[in-house]
Amino acid sequence: FFWTMGERSGGTESSTKASLESLLVVTMGGSIDKTYSVEQSDFVVGSPAVRRMVKAVGKVQRRMEFKEICRKDSLAVTEDDRQEVVKVVTEASQRFIVITHGTDSMAATAEALKDVAVEEGKTVVLTGAMKPEAFKDTDAYFNLGAVGGVVVVAVCGPLPFLSKLFPLLGLC
Repeated sequence: FFWTMGERSGGTESSTKASLESLLVVTMGGSIDKTYSVEQSDFVVGSPAVRRMVKAVGKVQRRMEFKEICRKDSLAVTEDDRQEVVKVVTEASQRFIVITHGTDSMAATAEALKDVAVEEGKTVVLTGAMKPEAFKDTDAYFNLGAVGGVVVVAVCGPLPFLSKLFPLLGLC
């Protein structure tokens, strides 16, 4: 689980400085946050998993701030939700932003963020998971770890998901 480049030998002063900047983690729900509800006899979107994941990993060499937008399956994410995440990204003081999101409509949210990320000079990376963080065989830790490394070095590049790299919506 690698969040910074600052400790790696051969890093430049600018990469070290960038790696130590605060990271904003925005949560929107999705499978990564799903948990089983006994009351509903079904999986529901629960509290953001990313906080538990960071705590479980241990020492993370980066100050992180968390902002929850919603707790929804991505098929339930609305245009109002997307406008709220655009507003959060626009107003954020951080230039590195990770957004956890459900996978079904992640591309639509990325499209909504494309212009603001470029205009504001921010690196915004979306990630999610096919299996909830609570599952033993989840992909959540891998995906979050991958974007943790990518966010500080990618000005323009791929979206890591399920050990595959997906190109960013025509930005590159």
